[in-house]
Order: sequence, then structure tokens, then C-alpha cells
Amino acid sequence: MGCTVIVCTDGRKIDLLARCIDSISRQTYQELEITCVSKVENLPDEVTDNCKLIVEKRSGVSLAKNIGIRASKYDKIALTDDDCICEPDWVENLVSEFSNQNVGCVTGGSVPTREGLWYASTGHSPEREVFSGDDEFVPPWDMGAGNNVCFRKEAVVGIGLYDENLGPGTKFQSAEDIDVFYRILKGGYRIVYTPKAVVRHEPLDTLEQVKKMMSSYRFGIGAFFAKNQSSRQLRRYFLKVFLKGQLRHSRNSFIRGDATMGNVYLRGFLAALKGYLKYAPVY
Repeated sequence: MGCTVIVCTDGRKIDLLARCIDSISRQTYQELEITCVSKVENLPDEVTDNCKLIVEKRSGVSLAKNIGIRASKYDKIALTDDDCICEPDWVENLVSEFSNQNVGCVTGGSVPTREGLWYASTGHSPEREVFSGDDEFVPPWDMGAGNNVCFRKEAVVGIGLYDENLGPGTKFQSAEDIDVFYRILKGGYRIVYTPKAVVRHEPLDTLEQVKKMMSSYRFGIGAFFAKNQSSRQLRRYFLKVFLKGQLRHSRNSFIRGDATMGNVYLRGFLAALKGYLKYAPVY
């Protein structure tokens, strides 16, 4: 069957990238192609000896992912981040879920590499789940995260790949993963979450990192909802559930006497609203 694994990097986390590539090179799955799409050319031998290097100097993680997907030689394409460590059976457990032809995407769980101030990633639910476009709306971030995902190539190519206006390195900073999950379901495919496919992801260590993460993630989420505002269901969810949820988290934090987190969630609310309002003039 074969699987291509893609890791994109801007070159700022070389030590973590080498660790990530090493973990992929030790997978139990044998028919494997490892591709690193890098914004910088001079990567250490421990990286380039274990993967195919594609240099792309333009910014944007979605652009880099699309370049890697187009260049892939296998029909299953797994992606993780350069600050992740993949468990040895990661690819094997992702690929095993594609026996049903209706499955277009498989996601897995994520756990922290170590203790930190904040763990900014989808968690590790112990239950396998299957998502379908026929179901009631489920927030795409509940289906998985971009640091642990595998696509059927014809599915992700068929929906037009990643939106290159979303994600790190773009104006809208994030949400490229939830956008592609949403479009996979709209394309008639299913998404499977398997708890057996696990990556370990770096946590955030400082309050400034948490504030930046909250603002960028929520800004991108706002843009995602604006992109899909023609859907009454999504528009209602954003206004009635998501934004209210951010305000509720902020209020509850202040009530508990945690002004720091109260302000963090308030920043998230404002960033999401800003992303929603700023999206329309661009498109």
C-alpha cells in the first residue's frame, strides 16, 4: 500500500526536527517515504540522511503541505509537525484504518512530550470514533489535529488540498487543519479517529506563548467560520456556541480569581471575532 510522511519546517526547531525525523525513520511500517518540506536549505545530516528534502522558501505551512502532497509517491499521506515525536507504530495504526473505501482521512491522539504550562493540542481520547457528513455538526477540532493525520491521496487532492490562505505563515495564522477536515466530510468521505496512533507534542512553557497561541488559533478559527458563513448551521454555531463559550470561559476564570486565564480567553474571543470580520474582504 505504501505511505508518504510529510514534515514541514521553517528551520527554527532544528533539534526537534531531527528528533521527529528520527522517530519516523524507526516506524514499524515498512513501505515508507519520508519527505521534509523546508524553508531553509542547510539542514543537518541526521535529517537529510533519513528523508527526501524539498526546499520551498515561500511562507505558509499549507503551501508546504500541498507541495509535499503533490510530490508524494504513495496513496496514503501522513503529516505531523516538526516538534512531535511519533510512536513506532504510528503509521501502521493510521494506515490500517483505510480498509473502508469511504474513509478519506484518519487522525490520532496526541500527548505532551513533557510537563509544561499549557498543552496546545488535541488530546488523546481512548475511544475510536467515525465522523460523517451525515452526522450532526461536530466541531472539526474534535476530530483530530494537523500534527497527527493521514489522508487518502485521492480524497485530499479531490477537495483541492489545503487552503493556502489559512495556517501558520499566512494572514489567518491557523485553522488549515480544521478546514480540510470539514471539506473532507463535505466531499462525502468519512474521518476516523483512532486512539492507537499516537504522537507526542511539545507543550508551551510561558504565558506569552499561551497568549500568542490563543490569539492565532482563534483568529484562524474565526476565518474558518467566515469562509463557511453561507452554512446557517456553522454561522449559528460560531455566534451562539463558540463565541459564547469563549466569554463563558473568560468569566468563569475571573470568578475563580484567575485573571490571567480570564484575559487569555477574552483575547481568544476578540481574536476569533476579528478573524471572522477580516476574512470576507480578502475573498
